[in-house]
Order: sequence, then structure tokens, then C-alpha cells
Amino acid sequence: MLKLTGGKSTMKSLNGVFSVSADKQVNFSSGNLRYYPKSSKRVWEFAEHQYDIIGDANKNIGEYYDGWIDLFGWATSGNDANKNPWLASTSNSDYYSEADIAETDYDWGLKIFNDYGTDYQWRTLTKGEWEYLFTERNNAEQLYGLATVVNVKGLIILPDNWSSDDMPAFTYGINNDNYTNNNYTDEQWSLMEDNGAVFLPCAGYRDGSGNYSVNNVGSYGYYWTSSKGDYANTAQQLSFQAYAGRNIVSTLIYTGSAVRLVHDYEKDYSEIFDFSTDGTTATITQYKGSEEDVTIPETVKIDGTVYTVTAVGEEAFMSKGYIQSVTIPATIVSFGGKAFYNCSNLKTVHYQGTLSQWCGITFGNEYASPCSNKGVFIVGGEEVTELVIPDGVTSIPAYAFSYCQNLKSVSFPSTLTTIGSKAFYMCETISAVFIPNTVTNIGTYIFYGCHTNIFCEVTSALEGWASDWKYFLNNAYWGKNGIMEYNYSITDATNHTAEYGPYFGTAETVSVPQTIT
Repeated sequence: MLKLTGGKSTMKSLNGVFSVSADKQVNFSSGNLRYYPKSSKRVWEFAEHQYDIIGDANKNIGEYYDGWIDLFGWATSGNDANKNPWLASTSNSDYYSEADIAETDYDWGLKIFNDYGTDYQWRTLTKGEWEYLFTERNNAEQLYGLATVVNVKGLIILPDNWSSDDMPAFTYGINNDNYTNNNYTDEQWSLMEDNGAVFLPCAGYRDGSGNYSVNNVGSYGYYWTSSKGDYANTAQQLSFQAYAGRNIVSTLIYTGSAVRLVHDYEKDYSEIFDFSTDGTTATITQYKGSEEDVTIPETVKIDGTVYTVTAVGEEAFMSKGYIQSVTIPATIVSFGGKAFYNCSNLKTVHYQGTLSQWCGITFGNEYASPCSNKGVFIVGGEEVTELVIPDGVTSIPAYAFSYCQNLKSVSFPSTLTTIGSKAFYMCETISAVFIPNTVTNIGTYIFYGCHTNIFCEVTSALEGWASDWKYFLNNAYWGKNGIMEYNYSITDATNHTAEYGPYFGTAETVSVPQTIT
């Protein structure tokens, strides 16, 4: 087994946060990965500085070499006894080539973590993650550029939340400037690094061992991904150079290249929320943050234990008038009373679950829901204006859609049996709704504050309907099989005459039929 004696203390994380997919962020290691092969030592570590490289001495690679190396063949984590970090063969058959190494012990970072219990579960970025970092995250093209840092050429990558305030000037992009547009002293770079910047030095590449085997040190950067290549005996590699640009290319797996590890970012939610815990679940008891756009996490780690966030407690967000949007995970099953009361600027609510799941949530009162501030309700990426309760839903909880003022229509399934009190409290734009005869239980004032016409399939209120189920502004029409454009009443059954009214449609021009059946 490879040793890590004295190496764990060097395996530190940088504080910058980088998006590598739509739902994943990472922190980078504090320097390139390096290894000491001599049998009496055999230790992994990260370089002391991000700009540190071994350079030409990598040609001395070997099982008994008494020195550091930082250029490795692909998947040479030591997971296989014949594929150790000092492997320098130029025969592809000596290397692992079967599949991606992500989430396997062929990944240098995961091997180190599994064997030695480092503070973070390190890993190597995939091809797709590198591509997202450079092309798809917000302002991606403005967040990287060639540079010279303390006389070492390389590539700077800036974190998601980079601010240029009080920072040295930065020119983004891969320019034909031979790394001269951005040139930083040790003091300048320390300031940028403290604010999250990453630097990948031009470490060159190694082709076997011995004389003339290390090339392009100080001019090219080559960094392994954890993704298999497009061709046999290749793996995907990030490369960059002033005149050649930035690419991810398939490279022969025996090529000695640099490795920069990452670990998944774990946000410290204790700075943003207060929690109470019960068993394996957590409740948000108070929001302490200052962010305008708030995302409630699915899970939170507290004192080393991971809890599922299932509830927002009473008054947890009350009077946080600066919040403009909130994202709710599907793990939430209850909102306490006044959870979002008086959040006057909260106008967008993103729910990551389904409408069926939303109908399984308990709401403490009409101000419990994040929608209670008359905001837009978005489910599955689409604003809900024509609400269709899915088949299979049997109950709509009290206050479930309170203050959803953009609702224009509501459709109930035949599986529905219960509508809770004030379920559609102050949904003022719903003009008409049909209640099927399967609904046997209705709470009080389900359309409180609404000028809603209610068409009921039953001929009169059932025993399970509250006596004040209907708000005084609601008109109820009985024995109907759906929402009608107009109502009618029989004025003379013998002579077969009827009277029309009121009209419920929205057309500007209406044709009244001469007869009805």
C-alpha cells in the first residue's frame, strides 16, 4: 500500500467556488498533485503554491527515484499494483484503459481519500465538468485567462462570484500574448488567491523517462480529466497554450500530465439558516442570510451528520423584505404558520418537486406558503397559471395555493375527495371552477376573497362540506357536469321556456341560442 506519511496536512482546499454543472460546485486543491516514489517515503501531497511545478526533473521518474514528480500517466493512482504513480512505460497496454475512472480508485483523488481518510473526498474533474466550467456557467468566458504568476506561465480560472473590486486588473480569454497581458507579483497573486482564484501552471508533459522526455514546460499546460478518450488507449485531457487556445483532447494514456484535484463544495448553511433536528430530519427555524435569491437545501450537515431538510418553521422568513425569489426542494413536507409572512418583495417561487408533492405539504396558515406574497409560482420550470391537479391526488391541503394571484383556472381530478380550508385563499383571478362529485369533504371558505363561480356536480352540499365552505362572493351552481359559459333556469316546464343568465364566459361577442335541450 502507498503511504501518506506527512502528506495529509498538505492536502488543503482553496476557498473559491466553481460551478461544474447546473447543480454542482467544487473547490480546487491548493496546488498540483505530486508524489515521492522512493520506497522509504512514498507520499502524496499538493504543491505548496499553485504556481509550483517540478519541470524537467520529471524525467527521473522511477520506483526508486528520491525526489518529487508531478506528471503522471492516466489512472496511475496505485489502485493496481502494476499501475503505480511512477509508471513511465510508453506502452499503452501497461495502463488502465477500460472505462472512465470517475468514482473509482483509479482516480487519484478517490484512491487517496479511501485509503487515508483525507478531510475531503478528492476527485478529478470529468471532461463534461471542465467544459461546463469554461463555457456554460454564468459569465464563463470572462472568468478565465492566460497569465504569468510569480514568473510562471499558466491559466487563471476565477470563481463564480468573482468581484474585480480592489483586485489587480484582469484580461480574460486565451490571447496570442504569450501570457503577458496578466502578469502578477507574489503580493498581487496572494490577493487574488485569497479571493478564490485558481492557477494552473504550464507544467508541460512527459513522454517516457530519461533524457529529452519532458517537453513544453513553461509554455503548455496539460491536465488529465477522469474521462476516457474518443479512441483506443486515450483519455481526455485539458490543454492550453497562448497560440493554440484551450481544448479538451484525446491523448495517449502513457503521456505524463499534470493532475489538479477538486472536491464537491459543501456550503456552510449554518451561516445562512438556524436549524432544529429530529432523528434524520432538520427544520429551518430562522433565515439569517442577506441573499435576495434564496435556495433551501435538500440536506444539511450539522456536526458531521447529514440531515434531510423537511420543514420550514413558524415565522422562519417573516419580514425578510429583501428576498426576491426562493427555491423550495421536494423534500419539504411542512411550512409553519407565517413562515413567509410580510416578505413583500418575494415575487418568484421555484418548486423542485411536482404538483402532486406540493399537495402533500402541510401549511400552518394562509401566510405559511412562500406564494403568500402574491408571487409567481413555478413548477418544473414553468409558471403555473392554469392549474391542473394531477390524477391520483386525493386531497388539497388547507392554504395550499393561498395568494397565487396568477392562477386563471383550476381543474380537479376524479380522484379528489378533500379540499382544505382556504385552499385558494385570495386567488382573485379564478373566475370559475368545477367540483366533481368525488369531493366529499370541503373546509371553510375554500375560495375566500375570490369572485369565483363554483359549478358542483352534486345537487346540494354534502354532509362533509363545512357550513361556510363558500365565501359570500362565490356563486354556487348545482347539478352541473362542468364549467358553463352561461347559466339558465327553467321558467315554465309545461311550455318549455327558460331564462339565461348569468354569463360566465370571456368572449367579447356572444351568440345566445334560441333553444336548449
